[in-house]
Amino acid sequence: MALQTDSISALLQLEHGFRRAESSTELHYVLCNQLRQLIDFDVAILLRMNEADRLKIEAVSDHASIERTAPFVTWFEHMAQKELLSEALGVQVIETQSWSEADLKELAEFTPDQLLWVPLIHPATNQSLGGLILAREEVWNDKSRSLAGHIASTASHAMQALDRQSFLKSFKSFVMKNRLIRYVILTIIALMFIPVRLSVIAPAEIVAKAPFLVTAGINGAIKSIDVMPGEVVSKNTPLVRFDDTQLVSEYEIARKSQLRAEAELLTTQRGGFVDVREKSKINELKANVELRKSEVEYAQKQLDKAVLVADQSGVVVLNDPHAWVGRPVSIGEKIMSIADPLRIEIKIMLPVQDSIVLKQDEPIRLFLDSDPLNSLDLSFVYATYLPEKTPQEVLANKVIADLDATQDRAGLRIGMRGTAKLYGDRVSLFYYLFRRPITFVRQWVGW
Repeated sequence: MALQTDSISALLQLEHGFRRAESSTELHYVLCNQLRQLIDFDVAILLRMNEADRLKIEAVSDHASIERTAPFVTWFEHMAQKELLSEALGVQVIETQSWSEADLKELAEFTPDQLLWVPLIHPATNQSLGGLILAREEVWNDKSRSLAGHIASTASHAMQALDRQSFLKSFKSFVMKNRLIRYVILTIIALMFIPVRLSVIAPAEIVAKAPFLVTAGINGAIKSIDVMPGEVVSKNTPLVRFDDTQLVSEYEIARKSQLRAEAELLTTQRGGFVDVREKSKINELKANVELRKSEVEYAQKQLDKAVLVADQSGVVVLNDPHAWVGRPVSIGEKIMSIADPLRIEIKIMLPVQDSIVLKQDEPIRLFLDSDPLNSLDLSFVYATYLPEKTPQEVLANKVIADLDATQDRAGLRIGMRGTAKLYGDRVSLFYYLFRRPITFVRQWVGW
């Protein structure tokens, strides 16, 4: 009972030593030397997997350091590779019966011939971290193998934790020892403070400046569109025709009512010479005739509005003329516009997430899709206060810009698209590069 208590106490002390280890070197020393309190062995050799997936000796019991060129080290590393110990995932006795006489002779010079392989397995990925070779004179029993496997599992957890810490320490040590790396890092930090002009890009389109809007003058259905998109029209050119069936009927009814009122007035005027009572109705009938004339004039005006004509010459700006045929519209509803091809401006849809402070004197450059290698210089005019949704369902503010007076306008036409680059205030290079991540983190964290 006392022996069992001592074993448990020794196991707890060993695991406590694992947790207290502040470096991989200290952990390796504890594993190779304090393990004797639980398992009887003569020599313990710790091998770790390197970047090339080869087992390399990192610690040996009763040795403070490792001499890489020592025959003991080179021979055991060679035998570990030869015996494929890195692929063995369970605690097992290394069978030496099949070894050559030369290998057995070398082994006898270094350690006893009873060898136990104790693999160290990564607890999360089940990948090999290395392993322990324990050597002694006595044959290994099941109890020793089971205890060695338990201790290896605990040591693997400690190695995993220290490996993460040692990476940061190694990187820090590498930086501090390498002067060139320090200079590069300091240079990058210094560059982050260089002021640069903040800029964003947004989709842009050439649109008409102050176009003439063609709107419905009556409530009704469109019968036909008489022009095509992009067509050049002159003043008084018919553009849109409404279904005038009801308007013609209303005009004919009003016209017949006028003729009836005029006939009734004429009859009364003739009868007034004979009957004085008929003469008294003349003023009332005259008023009725004037009313009917007004109705006819109104019906005529409504009938005239059934055909919309161009009030000025220019280019027709319209999406799909066939989509309007048969469509009911209300008074004032926009149908198309007539634009002066020489009066153009640039409409830029700046996404809300990319919004920057725009000023009148800040430059804007336009890269057309048809000529992406050359840019056009623009001047800021205004930006809308409230954002709106684009056809791509992106919330954006509309920015209007004009071409500079010295800018060549040859080849530019309404409807051409491209990308605009807008410039804002000067900021540090760090803010310029990390503005989006900073915004995302701020929105996600909520500060």
